Amino acid sequence: MLHAIRRLALVIGSFLSMLAPAMSWDGDWTVITLARTGSWGVATSSSQGQAIALAIRACKAMADTQSDCGAQFITTRSGWAIAELCGDHKIVVAASSLREAEQAVMDRQLDLQLFYVTDLPTCRRLLTVDPSGALAVSVDVRFWFPGAPRTSARNGSRDRSSG
Repeated sequence: MLHAIRRLALVIGSFLSMLAPAMSWDGDWTVITLARTGSWGVATSSSQGQAIALAIRACKAMADTQSDCGAQFITTRSGWAIAELCGDHKIVVAASSLREAEQAVMDRQLDLQLFYVTDLPTCRRLLTVDPSGALAVSVDVRFWFPGAPRTSARNGSRDRSSG
């Protein structure tokens, strides 16, 4: 009898040790999708697939006509995400910090301008999402990089003034 109880405890312990990594939680998935029309969708869920589907659904609900919602999206867990539209060129990035996300946006703009679209239209910020998956106030942190044109959070226009 004692031998059977020990054996059962060993089996249960082994089962629980295998189950623990599968149950580990690193935070919910946040998904952002952006269409060329400016429609966007954001969703957060414990299931990545569900978050993708919900973000695409939200984007399509915002679109007036048929759009490319879901053609490009990013996923993150506990990270910052930013979406900008430069004419009909989409920039969607995610990073672990707001500063890294802002840098990734500037890097992508530069890549687009240098290698693909030399006359890249002015970019406008559509949304910033914080690590909890909530829309954040769009704060322009480009002042961290002297000489970079600043974008107005309200209307996306370029501000060439200093400061």
